[in-house]
Amino acid sequence: MNEEQGDTLIDYIGVMSDNLTNGTNNLTEQLISILNVTNILLGIIAVTLVTSTIVKIIEIKKSK
Repeated sequence: MNEEQGDTLIDYIGVMSDNLTNGTNNLTEQLISILNVTNILLGIIAVTLVTSTIVKIIEIKKSK
């Protein structure tokens, strides 16, 4: 392998490394987005459960 081919290979490896880093960063951002949506959904479920529990308690107290 001559020097020019070596430089080309090094450049190619650098580009591939950058692509891998960018891909990993994109996946990380998508994962964070998914976790944020999951947290919002869990929050909605929690509020719904608390609200329905309070409503049931009020219904039970009224029926006594």
